[in-house]
Order: sequence, then structure tokens, then C-alpha cells
Amino acid sequence: MAEQLDLGPNELKEAWGLLSPDERLAGFRLLPEEEAEEFFFDMSATDQCELLLGLLGSFETVVTSRVAWDASYAQYFAARQALATEFVDQRVND
Repeated sequence: MAEQLDLGPNELKEAWGLLSPDERLAGFRLLPEEEAEEFFFDMSATDQCELLLGLLGSFETVVTSRVAWDASYAQYFAARQALATEFVDQRVND
């Protein structure tokens, strides 16, 4: 769908929730570099992660591993949960 329609960033953003992961990836790849960068940084963290997994070619593998909760994913999840979350405020005070 995205390849056939040659969606711009605004149209891609509007259609994002209706597109399959493969269509999202195809639409993103069609964006010019500057538009793709802005589009990426405007996305939610979840959408960014899913897009990066698609760009790496591992979206299906990771999702399948998560759903199955296999040993590899359980080990990753335990390691992730052991990390302390840190928040950094980079705003400049006026």
C-alpha cells in the first residue's frame, strides 16, 4: 500500500495505524532523508523501536520471541529489568 501510494510524511503519519509493519517500513524508506529524520523523531518510542527492528530485519523474530516468551527473550527481559531507569532533563532554564 505505502509503496503504491508513495505517501508523504503527513499522509504516512495519518495512515500509520492502518498499515502493516512491512507497509510502514516501505513508506518510511520512501521518505527523503530529512523528512525521514523528522518523521522518526516525532514518533512514539514504541513506533521508533518497531521501525528500527524492521530496518534491522528482525521485527518478526523479536515479536515471535516475545509472544512465545522463549528462553532468549526471558533472559533479555530479566537483564533489562535489572537496569535502573535514569531520567535526564536537558531543558534549558529560562
